[in-house]
Amino acid sequence: MFLFVTIAVLCLLLTIVGDLVKLLQLSKIFRCVSGSASSDELQQQLKEAREKVERIRQGSAGTSHYTYTVKLMRAENELKTIQAKLRSEDNMLRLKGASVELVVGYLLKGILSLALFIITVRNRYAPVIVFNENISFEPLGGLLSFPTGVPNAISVPFWALSCNSAFRLILNALKGK
Repeated sequence: MFLFVTIAVLCLLLTIVGDLVKLLQLSKIFRCVSGSASSDELQQQLKEAREKVERIRQGSAGTSHYTYTVKLMRAENELKTIQAKLRSEDNMLRLKGASVELVVGYLLKGILSLALFIITVRNRYAPVIVFNENISFEPLGGLLSFPTGVPNAISVPFWALSCNSAFRLILNALKGK
């Protein structure tokens, strides 16, 4: 009974681990945890650059049109440069968050797959379920109980394969793929 439940739970977790990682939103958590000081500094520079553009626009009464245009263009270029740096840093944080999400997802899948593999290899000769003589799996009986040698039994490798396939089919049906 232990193998029956353990393999079923591992296969279920293996099937939904990608959705669980997305549900946890690790990328947002990573962004909150790794908020950088340079981002705050860039926000301050952005605020100062906007104020500078506004001062130039408001204080244009005493200057010539050419001087006003040059000062305004320089201030706006500085503002655009800071905005580009801020966007670039935000994109880098998003990329790092997505990579953390991807690594955690594959790491969990690897750990669960390794656990399932170890359980399958260690218990390959033990039957998961043994049915009585009234139930006959005759065309597939040898395949279902292959390494065990026990008649009317379901082997661990076949149980892992069937659980994994069934959970993937159910998940795909629920997702509507």
